[in-house]
Amino acid sequence: MTRTPEAPAAATSKAQLFDYRQAANPIRHGLTEPIPEGRWGPDLHARGPSAILPLDLSRELGCQGPATSPALSANFVRILAGESISAGANATSSLFYVWKGAGNCRQPATTLSREFSQDWRQGDLFVLPAGKAAELDAAEESVLYWVHDGPCSATWE
Repeated sequence: MTRTPEAPAAATSKAQLFDYRQAANPIRHGLTEPIPEGRWGPDLHARGPSAILPLDLSRELGCQGPATSPALSANFVRILAGESISAGANATSSLFYVWKGAGNCRQPATTLSREFSQDWRQGDLFVLPAGKAAELDAAEESVLYWVHDGPCSATWE
């Protein structure tokens, strides 16, 4: 005897739909106050030791810092020739733009990704996924612009 499979039960309620843009963009009218203006001159990164120099407005924004907006943190990374600096954040990704200089970026392997190594020079742009901190080694005096979504990620914790 052949049995005919039973038809699935009819849905008793309508599906709920969620718009990804609402979850992924916490900065929208009525939810986030206007972002205050911040101005930093070139003297911020022109001289001094190797350092990460946050463009921090967290006090004005009333959020955990460093933050340049409620969702992003922008920084200059100054590295003297022959030196290294570790750049890491609890973020989904990090974008680096090489303002001047040359060097190498290394990101150690994780359980989900292989080790990454990439040379960089003035004008290059590279993006790293979440993971361990990037080690930036400068072959010559360098300034990089680094942006990540650490402040946004902090709101999920």
